[in-house]
Amino acid sequence: MQNNSQINGSTKPLKTIPLISIITVVKNGEANLEKTIQSVISQTYKHVEYIIVDGASTDRTVDIIHKYEQYIDYWISEPDEGISDAFNKGIALSSGTWINFLNAGDRFLNSNVIQQVSLNFNREYIVTGFSKYKTKTIPEHILTENHPIQWKAKISQQASFVNRKVFEKVGVFSHKYYIRMDYDFWLRALKNYNFKMLNETLIDSDTNGISSQGKLTKKFYQEEKKANLGNQVKNSHSINFLLNWRYLKDRTKRLIVNK
Repeated sequence: MQNNSQINGSTKPLKTIPLISIITVVKNGEANLEKTIQSVISQTYKHVEYIIVDGASTDRTVDIIHKYEQYIDYWISEPDEGISDAFNKGIALSSGTWINFLNAGDRFLNSNVIQQVSLNFNREYIVTGFSKYKTKTIPEHILTENHPIQWKAKISQQASFVNRKVFEKVGVFSHKYYIRMDYDFWLRALKNYNFKMLNETLIDSDTNGISSQGKLTKKFYQEEKKANLGNQVKNSHSINFLLNWRYLKDRTKRLIVNK
């Protein structure tokens, strides 16, 4: 594990100014990692702790990390047990009051995103916005506390900044999920904490993420149904019936497109 105590020769920020931990998980991400790193280090908000968790890449990923090592506070490269495990390693390494997950290939939309978000660190423990994904945004519309929890749990992980106290209370990411560990986490978190949603696009999301892979569409819906039942979401059986319909609709659409 590499530990850099300084960034650009400056010491860590004063405790009175929130330290934000940005965690990037990656495996064999030589094609996309550099743009993510550049997105982080170009932020005007400088009280940032940057952590990269690499899953023992066999391409040039570690070479890219070395290239930007002076800007990275901590990084590790070792085998993991999946995305949840990588996320949790990042949380364990972090010391920030606020935590954000910006995966390899994702980018902040501009250099002022963190500064803009930090202005909303007051009473809420979760601050979130939109992620731009291909031709749509995630979530698809503004979500409020009045929406059912299964809707609120569709907020974008990349566009969310979470206070450390949330993880301390509801736990970290479950290893039971291969894709929808974030949905399961939001179901647990949003039972206990309010969130503030900014009507702003914060993230330009990678279109090659694991949840976008067509071959995993069935598992995506299966895990979402599992999370609904495991977290005792109200009317989960009816909701899961609708998820079955959505899966069949999505699968049919993919079959038509791939003909």
